Amino acid sequence: MNKAITVFLFLAGLIALTQAAEHLVNVGTKEGKNLFEPDTVNAAMGDTVKFVWVSGKHNVIESDAKGACTASKTPNAFTTEIYEAPKEWVLDIKDASGKKWIYCGVAQHCANGMTGTILIGGDNKTAPADGKTPDGKAPADGKAPASAAAQTYTSAYAVTAGVVFSSMCMAAYML
Repeated sequence: MNKAITVFLFLAGLIALTQAAEHLVNVGTKEGKNLFEPDTVNAAMGDTVKFVWVSGKHNVIESDAKGACTASKTPNAFTTEIYEAPKEWVLDIKDASGKKWIYCGVAQHCANGMTGTILIGGDNKTAPADGKTPDGKAPADGKAPASAAAQTYTSAYAVTAGVVFSSMCMAAYML
């Protein structure tokens, strides 16, 4: 019985580790533009969104609506400090579904379009094949959105570490 529970927990941990993904979002661009790239990310519960400051001074603030330049009133809303590149900050996705809207609170950045959306839940591992954004509209700049492969990076090191750790725990238990 104990061995069956151990095997179950090992497999459950392995599945959880292999399903989590890391989504990269550039904060600012190499050209010095005040943008989030990509401005829309599809994520699932357990994933992380890594914000990477590329240029300038920026922060990331959660808002209650798309394009809103005011901080969210929800109790667990996030706000970062104003950071200057280079910097990284990671957001853990703990919700099963929904949307998180973000903006930069540095003077005039949001008003000039530095906003973004994190879509949570559903089949988020694929990008739309029709060249439209996840909300069904054609991109304003005429460019196709980044592919899911460009947005998502699953860390092989995390999976390997999880397998090794789980195997060690199982071996220690069976001894």
